Amino acid sequence: MDEMARVLRPAGLFISVEWSHFVTLHSLNHADISTHAPASCRFFDALNEVLTSIRNPYPVEVDVAELLSDTEGFVDISATTHYVPIGSWPTDASLRGIGETNLRAQERYADSVKHLLLDAAWEVGDVQQLVTEYVNELRSVVGLASVCYTVYARKV
Repeated sequence: MDEMARVLRPAGLFISVEWSHFVTLHSLNHADISTHAPASCRFFDALNEVLTSIRNPYPVEVDVAELLSDTEGFVDISATTHYVPIGSWPTDASLRGIGETNLRAQERYADSVKHLLLDAAWEVGDVQQLVTEYVNELRSVVGLASVCYTVYARKV
């Protein structure tokens, strides 16, 4: 953060977009994610465990707004959480299109992280089952959403 404060011009805009390392049920749905989407929970639990072992001691997820507020040189810090639908369940046509695109992105993401699990000594069949169950759940559970955190701040 100190380096960003150093290189940004005065009044320069800092923008951070971070995707969570889990899926959830849309904020309008107050059901328990572990009951309604257990394969998604297993997928991200496994992936986060591997990522934590690779990045230790650096956390997989950080509070960017808190980091900015702890760094001198930033003002007007604004943090927002966005729930981005996965799949075609939204009734609004625009959100449905976003959800369908996000579904394809999640499928691509699941395929792209297989090597991390394999490098962590997972068996090929176990990785394939984990990913297949996760993708099948993405396609069938109504109300799944990704969580996106945005943070904006101005350089003093």
